Amino acid sequence: MPSIEALKKVFGEVIDKDDTLQALNNKVQYVDTRNIENIWDYAVSNGYAFVAEEVFNIDPSTPEEIVFINPAGSGKTVKVRLLMVRGRVDGEVEIHFDPAIDTNGDGLDILNKQVGSDNSSVVTIEHGGSYSGYSTKRTRGIITGGTGNFAVGGTSTMGLAGEILEGHGLYIKITNKDNSANDFDFRIEWWEETQAGP
Repeated sequence: MPSIEALKKVFGEVIDKDDTLQALNNKVQYVDTRNIENIWDYAVSNGYAFVAEEVFNIDPSTPEEIVFINPAGSGKTVKVRLLMVRGRVDGEVEIHFDPAIDTNGDGLDILNKQVGSDNSSVVTIEHGGSYSGYSTKRTRGIITGGTGNFAVGGTSTMGLAGEILEGHGLYIKITNKDNSANDFDFRIEWWEETQAGP
């Protein structure tokens, strides 16, 4: 639980050391929160937030493999906000931890969410290479595809938002479960903090 000092930084001097929970609740109802910025807004407005997205045409016999790595020595903690996969047809996505790159593939473009920022990401994100050493399967999700005149494919949003410390990463495998090749959209959003904190 945050200390009184930490809460005062957000809510100001309305909080006293001897306040009970009920007293705090009553006071917080009247706090002006217009200047409180969430961490994502802060990261975007300071050039620390990034996004990578790509559409892959995936054959059922050849899953798409993507690695997302925070390199050793980066000095940063990577905070994943969103990892999303959508497909025109049914598919499956798996996420494993800590892959090794045996043969480099093609990098995905990384965009800073603050247009005009000179900050670059420390992350390595690529696909189409040779990868090994990753952990046993950690998460598995279904991609509901859409076909026909009125059908719309669903989104598989993986519940893996969290921190990736330096020297660690994700291996993502997208499998087309249909009978022929089709398009799948992959998107990941994250921000970066120094290891000591924001």
